[in-house]
Amino acid sequence: MIRWIILMAVIFIMLRILLQLFPGLLNLIGRLPGDSEFKSGEKKVQVPITTMIILSLIITIILNFLQRIL
Repeated sequence: MIRWIILMAVIFIMLRILLQLFPGLLNLIGRLPGDSEFKSGEKKVQVPITTMIILSLIITIILNFLQRIL
């Protein structure tokens, strides 16, 4: 259990460093082709379908890789 906590801490630290080096990296999230945005008056609804699929694939690959290592 403690290995998972340490591993997650290292991953979060690496992610934070990556975001510090490349601040515009998160600008793509929610603006990919296939992501929809609907506006009606003052209301706005965003449906980031492509972003959700890509993030799901990335998380699945990372978790499968970590499962095989640990």
